Amino acid sequence: QLPSILYEIRKSARDAQSALQSVQALVAAQGTANTGPEAGSLPQALYELTRTARSLRELTDYLNNHPNAVIFGKGR
Repeated sequence: QLPSILYEIRKSARDAQSALQSVQALVAAQGTANTGPEAGSLPQALYELTRTARSLRELTDYLNNHPNAVIFGKGR
């Protein structure tokens, strides 16, 4: 099952990266004209999405190198 788990995690990371790129393109197209109440939270959402994508990539890399971590946890 580990290969399918890694595949799904990698897919999630790619999807998160794609979503981030879409949002960045939308922000670039809209410029800074948006002054609504949600305008202040968009940079924070982008930041969190970027961190999530990075964390998923790091997790897949770690699990790819240490597949036993799924069963035994991260070694110290």
